[in-house]
Amino acid sequence: NLNPNGPDYVSTTGFSNLIPNASELQPKQDEYTLSLEHELMPNFGLRVNGIYSGGRNDFRLQNTYRPYSAFNIPITNLDPGPDGRLNTADDTGQAFTYYEYSRLVQGARFNETRLINDDRNTAFKSIEVAGTKRLSNNWQFEGSYSGTWKHINNVAVLPNDDPNADFNTSDHNLEWIAKLSGSYTFPYGLLASALYESRSGDVWARTVLFSGGTTIPTLVLNVEPIGSRQYDTISHLDVRVEKRFRMLNTHELAVRANVYNILNANTVTAVTVRSGATFGRPTAILPARLAEFSASYKF
Repeated sequence: NLNPNGPDYVSTTGFSNLIPNASELQPKQDEYTLSLEHELMPNFGLRVNGIYSGGRNDFRLQNTYRPYSAFNIPITNLDPGPDGRLNTADDTGQAFTYYEYSRLVQGARFNETRLINDDRNTAFKSIEVAGTKRLSNNWQFEGSYSGTWKHINNVAVLPNDDPNADFNTSDHNLEWIAKLSGSYTFPYGLLASALYESRSGDVWARTVLFSGGTTIPTLVLNVEPIGSRQYDTISHLDVRVEKRFRMLNTHELAVRANVYNILNANTVTAVTVRSGATFGRPTAILPARLAEFSASYKF
């Protein structure tokens, strides 16, 4: 039944009949930074940064005909485990309940959305420690580490205002990145440099496609908190060699070669997260070794 107000109607994608909200508040974000930098010895300095960022009044999308309280019909399913099939060895035995709404408010005519504010705050706490050896005696070096503790209530950009939208969608995890870089200037205008970077893999959660409802016949939910699973640490080494030529007194020609991911690391960066026959199958890896050659002329 293709009638948008008929019994087969499920949902509409995107905004639908958006109306203003007189009580809507502007989202706000406060950020506080404390930084200390000090030279410990000639040409070597240490820097420590701390950042706190807090947000409030984030937006959610509410259907005025189907507010949070309208989702009051429970639908319960068992978790089929990673293989997506019930009654197999990997079943977790855990039951999950989501909620649908009454047929009395089913259909496109009951779509009237507005922006409302989330009464929960978000926060990010970051710290960075870095040491720098300034260029002297033909070489320089820098090493740094930074970490951010995330407190995000819902990872969606504009989540719906219903109980299903908050189903294991918070992110309370640490992400970090460490870098080492340096360069050395050889005689005859030859420069060599390298950058080693290592960062935490993204966090994720297994999902399941549940079914059994009437007004919400199927629904994909996270069956574990975000951060229950995490991709491997991503590490790569990039190098550069550059040769400069003086020409016509004030002119300079530079030729360079960059090699990215010189160790050709093939770390998995994404997999199929939905339970089923392809669960856990890699869908993306770190780009392979790449060489780049370029030249510039200054005059």
